[in-house]
Amino acid sequence: MAITLEAEYGYVIWTAVAICLECMFTGYYIMSVRQKTFTEEFMEQFHSEHSRAFGLPPAKHGYPDMGSGRYSDKLEYKEWVIFNNAQRAHYNFVEGLTPTVVVTLVAGISFPIYASILGCLILVGRFLYASFYTTPKGAQARFPGVTLFQLGFWGNLVLGCISAYNLLES
Repeated sequence: MAITLEAEYGYVIWTAVAICLECMFTGYYIMSVRQKTFTEEFMEQFHSEHSRAFGLPPAKHGYPDMGSGRYSDKLEYKEWVIFNNAQRAHYNFVEGLTPTVVVTLVAGISFPIYASILGCLILVGRFLYASFYTTPKGAQARFPGVTLFQLGFWGNLVLGCISAYNLLES
């Protein structure tokens, strides 16, 4: 059995690509927070220990510390919270990226316009989530974004299930 896609499925592909790009750009923003947090001056305190262990200075920008490691332990509390909020905003996006793209693409088989619209809700929701999560209110401010991207995700999940059913019935 062949699957025939409507021309509007192109919108679904563009939406899925946009979701992936947004995840990448969120990561780039988080990188700027990392650069401000783990400066050369800050990393200097680890130079001798790291050099003894590896014969090299520590990596720039605090790698491999992802917010709960040896370098982060030395951050002031406020810096630690800001860095971890930024990391969490990006991790949450990465954790949900594959299922989000899959349900969007599958939903678009039978419902390309609706899948694209719901994908755009996901895009706006993810932007708001990351933007609000990285403010001083942190996790307490993420709910407008969560609401939008969850509506988009669950909507596309339902449409994806209907698409699968339609394929099985044809």
